[in-house]
Formats: sequence, C-alpha cells, structure tokens
Amino acid sequence: MPILYATPGLIIEHDAPLHWLCLTWRGIHSSLAAQHCCAEVLAQVRATGSTKILNDATEDCDGWEEGVPWLTKEFFHQLAGTGITTIAWVVPHNIRAYTALNNAMSVTAWPVVTTFTDVEAAYTWLCKVKTVSEEPSSLKSSAW
Repeated sequence: MPILYATPGLIIEHDAPLHWLCLTWRGIHSSLAAQHCCAEVLAQVRATGSTKILNDATEDCDGWEEGVPWLTKEFFHQLAGTGITTIAWVVPHNIRAYTALNNAMSVTAWPVVTTFTDVEAAYTWLCKVKTVSEEPSSLKSSAW
C-alpha cells in the first residue's frame, strides 16, 4: 500500500482496491498534535474518496484524555461528512490511552466504529462489512 503521509506519530496508507485508509498511530499525542494528524486524515479521505478506515492504535500511548471531547463532538462528525461510514479501531495496549478512547467509542453512533484487540480481526471485519451510503435516519437527530 502506498504511504500518503508519515510522521513518527502517524502513518496513513491507502488501500485503493478496498477503498479505505489504514492509519497507524504511535507514541504520545497532545491534543493539538492529534488534531493536526486528524486534519491530515480528513485531507486524505477527501483526496482518495475512501469510505472506511482501519485504525491501528495498538502502539498509541497516553495523551488522548483531553482530546476525547473534540474527537467525539467534532472529528467523527467531520469524518462522516467526508464519506467515512465505517471504522475498525484496534485499541491501544496502553491502558490510559485505551480507557480514553474507549470512552469516545461509547458515545459515537456515526460513523460506525467497532473496536478490536488485534489488527487481523479488524481487517477481516472491515472486509466483510458493507459500506452504508448515508447515516441512518434514526441517528440523524442525535447530538454530536
């Protein structure tokens, strides 16, 4: 897969045949650094027309606690607005990062975010799940 963006904290790859982005997060991310990386994710979603994301956060470390409200109230909404319907999120091994991100997943209804403990299971699930063309009407009225 071609690498579209690479920093020590985030690598973005594009799987063109499957129409998705593969994100690999590493290390500690301040709220500002995470938002900068997420802006790059949005740019790459727009550039590639991807509809799904395989998000590997196994090597992600502490630092997300302060960014969770932004993640759930803004970033996921922005992802949905760019056409992302489904995210397979491989949870971090770091317990503090896992806890913070798990809190974010518990309040997210759209796009569909399903968590996994290993990349292989996430990949398999993402291959099988069908892309939904738009947010279900039952979720459109929910608060972001």
